[in-house]
Amino acid sequence: MEVQFLAGREVLAVRPLWEEAFPEEAKAFTDYYFKYKAMNNLTFVQTEGSDILSMLHLTPYATGKGEEVCYIVGVATKEAYRRKGLMDELLKSAFACMQEEKEPFTFLMPAKKEVYEPYGFTYIYDKPCYELNAKRMNEKLLDEASLAPDDAKAMFTLLVLDMGMLTVRTVRDQDCARAARFANEFLEKNYDCYMQRSEAYYRTMKQELKAQSGNLFMVEKDGIILGLFSYAKEAGNVIFCEVLFEKELEAWELLRETDRKPCIMARIVDVKQILSKLQSEREFVLALKIIDERLITNNGLYMLHCGPLGGNITPIKIADATRTNEQGECCHAECEVTIENLTAFFFGYKNAEDCFKVYAKSKAEELYERLNALKKYERVCINEIV
Repeated sequence: MEVQFLAGREVLAVRPLWEEAFPEEAKAFTDYYFKYKAMNNLTFVQTEGSDILSMLHLTPYATGKGEEVCYIVGVATKEAYRRKGLMDELLKSAFACMQEEKEPFTFLMPAKKEVYEPYGFTYIYDKPCYELNAKRMNEKLLDEASLAPDDAKAMFTLLVLDMGMLTVRTVRDQDCARAARFANEFLEKNYDCYMQRSEAYYRTMKQELKAQSGNLFMVEKDGIILGLFSYAKEAGNVIFCEVLFEKELEAWELLRETDRKPCIMARIVDVKQILSKLQSEREFVLALKIIDERLITNNGLYMLHCGPLGGNITPIKIADATRTNEQGECCHAECEVTIENLTAFFFGYKNAEDCFKVYAKSKAEELYERLNALKKYERVCINEIV
């Protein structure tokens, strides 16, 4: 067995394994994936002769801050070869690739979180769940508009006394650039971590939604976009992934948020890249031990220096960072953190008290206060599916 790298049209060779591993996916969605997404991915496979035994896809994205990151998707192994370490080898190859490119983190949407937790992944984003307010906008209207040809300008109007009139219509190809401008402005204003939208991004999203009997919609008032939302069907159930609504739309109650569920897991790939993004109003210096059992280049003791312009870290060579003095205080490192807890902390999913082990109890309160005050990527919006 050997790990191989596939790109471009070579990736089409994994379709039989995809169909075997994900039989629940509708043919229309699989057709969409291999026509619009797969050939733009970086794909790692385990092979035996000409037989593809396992696969892992990296979908490249750019964050709102311009960082190149990869979304791990389509991780699967032939049934007869499962629990033999094939996925382990693929993840090692993927991590090495991302580290070489100095990508700060990677993310995925797990079918089972237990599969990825041993690799340092942890949840960072809870996805909002929405339901339609049928008194304002019903499923039939959206179904009819979704099925209309792209050049049909499928639309309907909503009129509410004392509030005025809204226009709800599908986003046509010629609208995608305008929709992307609205989305990026909205996301930059409301979130610290999101993936950049573009005309191509929304053109591709439209194809994804059509494969799920849905479409992308925009909400306008007096010709000004106030919101975007995606509409799709999954096993007959209505789902909304992209919901970007300006405050002005809240009073209309077109959609109601009913719940939030853990959705996206992530793990830090390059500690130096991540810690350099931390900002502190006051100068903050900390001797920090990081424990990363999978990516040993992250593992070790660092001097972290944060200020208003960001952070920088310097590796420290100390024989024993956990040796304590007579009072039980650490002689060197002030605190330690595992890579999964550092990931959860950086993305605002957990606070410092739940993530960092402080050696000197007398300094704990002050250190936790300073750590929690750091400016991080606390407001996350990641709703990509593939």
